[in-house]
Amino acid sequence: MSHQRKRMREFTTRTIAGQQTLGELLAQRRAAMAVSLAEAGRQLNINPSYLEALETGAHGGLPGTVYAVAFLKSYAQLLNLDPEEAVHRYKSELAIAQHARGESTEQWRPVARAAWWHFMVPARLLRTAMLAVVLLSALTYLGFKVEAIVQPPFLTVTSPADELLTDYALLTVAGQVEVGSVITINGQEVLADAQGRFSTPLDLQVGVNLIKITARKNHSKETVVQRRVVLQERQ
Repeated sequence: MSHQRKRMREFTTRTIAGQQTLGELLAQRRAAMAVSLAEAGRQLNINPSYLEALETGAHGGLPGTVYAVAFLKSYAQLLNLDPEEAVHRYKSELAIAQHARGESTEQWRPVARAAWWHFMVPARLLRTAMLAVVLLSALTYLGFKVEAIVQPPFLTVTSPADELLTDYALLTVAGQVEVGSVITINGQEVLADAQGRFSTPLDLQVGVNLIKITARKNHSKETVVQRRVVLQERQ
C-alpha cells in the first residue's frame, strides 16, 4: 500500500490533452500508477463499478450526472489530473454521445431567467379568485346554519322505563328536551319549564300501552322516543 502511494506521489498534475478519450486517459493513468480499480475505489470510497464506467465511457452505468461529476473530480485528483478539465471533457463527450443517440442535451444549456412581470397575476383574475373565495365561505356558513336549523332537538325520557310492567293506572311521563322545542305525548302538547324539563300524568289502559314522545323546533326534524308500558289488573 505505501509503495503504491509513493509511486502515486511521483506523478505531477498535468493538463488533459491529446486525442484520447477521457476514459482512455483515466485508465492509462491508473495503469501507469499500478493502482487497481478496487484499490482506487477503496481510497475514494466509491464503488469500483462507477470508476470502471468512467473509464469505459459507459454513461448508463453511472447513477446520474451530478454523482458522475463528483466521482470524476475525486478520481481525477487521485490520478493527478486537472479535475475541472476532466469534467469539461466528460460533459463534452456526454453531449456528443447523446446527440448521436438523438437525445436532448438541453441540460447543459443555461436556463434563461424569466422576467419578474411574467409571474404577476392579472387584476381581473385576482378579483375573480377573491370573489370565488368569498362566495365559497358564504355558502359554507349558510350550510352550517341550515344544518343547525333542521337538526332534530335533544330529547331524553327519564320516566317511564321501556317495557315497564305496572298495576298503577296513572303513570308519570317525565324527561328533558332542548329549550325552545315543542313536546307532544301521544299527540297532546306538553309544556316544559325554562330548563327544558317536563312532567305530565298519563292514564293507562289495561294491557299494552304505547307512549310516543316527540320534540321538534321550527323547521327542524322531529325527535321521537317510544315507551311500551303494560298495565296489569289488580288482583
